[in-house]
Amino acid sequence: MVEGHRYFFNPRSYQGPLVFFGDALDVFKHCLKGSDVFSLKAILPWADKNPERLEKILVALGKLEMIDLGEKFSHELSIDRLLKKQRRMMVWMQLTDVCNLRCPYCYIHKKPTSMDIELGKKLISKIVNDSANAGFEEVVFKLAGGEPTLCWEQGRTLIDWAEKKFSDSEVRVKFHIITNATLLPDSLLKYLVMGKLGISVSLDGVGIWHDQQRFYAGGRGSFLDVEKNLDTLLAHGIRPPILTTVTSSNLRGITKLAEYCWHRDLSFRFSLYREVTSSTLELKHDNEEIIRELLHCYSWMEDNLPLERDL
Repeated sequence: MVEGHRYFFNPRSYQGPLVFFGDALDVFKHCLKGSDVFSLKAILPWADKNPERLEKILVALGKLEMIDLGEKFSHELSIDRLLKKQRRMMVWMQLTDVCNLRCPYCYIHKKPTSMDIELGKKLISKIVNDSANAGFEEVVFKLAGGEPTLCWEQGRTLIDWAEKKFSDSEVRVKFHIITNATLLPDSLLKYLVMGKLGISVSLDGVGIWHDQQRFYAGGRGSFLDVEKNLDTLLAHGIRPPILTTVTSSNLRGITKLAEYCWHRDLSFRFSLYREVTSSTLELKHDNEEIIRELLHCYSWMEDNLPLERDL
């Protein structure tokens, strides 16, 4: 229990850690004690007056596999999960090694090279055919780099070709671009709006927290350009997941970034990067600082949880 919230995890379920509070927590606690529906209606003042909500909470807890609603429910849940399960293959396609940024932690050597279109077509055909033979239902090609928007015309050509080539394929073929969002060509935005392409954006912080590690070759920070293009995406109803590389340079700005994303209804993910330390003492100090800042960020997120989750 942390500051009024309880975290639960069933290692045998398909769910991750869960947070229960309010009516859902009350129902779950009594279920753990062995209370049945009739007992819950007698114990919980609201349950007898609102049986529909009680049923809704119980069904939700059952689907989360936190309570056992009987063999029939479990069997139907297994069948439903099997029917909804998608066998998906994710494929990373390096369109280019060219990039307009010079992020210190980047492992890609900046070379003036890009993927040959015909090679890209052969690669896509091979993967889709092999995926079909292996029973996959969907293949998602992630266009990456370098900075893939610098080779967007090649990417667009592959998307258009694949759309015609695999229009009758038993395997769904999708594309997704991972970009630093400093560039947003009109045709790329059009493809996003049309649903021909998904997008993720690399953003390492707000303002200086981003600029000090994601800057142009000339040294100028890129945040303002990224924010402008993010605003354009949001104006068109596109909410890209935010990918953040956390280093010692932007560590203290991650809470501000979480708040920035929260206000824009953007999901975000932190990936930790650390230089090789020279001693165990230095490593210990780095670990302590990372833990401290992450806990501060998680505390902010906890304080801004929705007041009520509709179970």
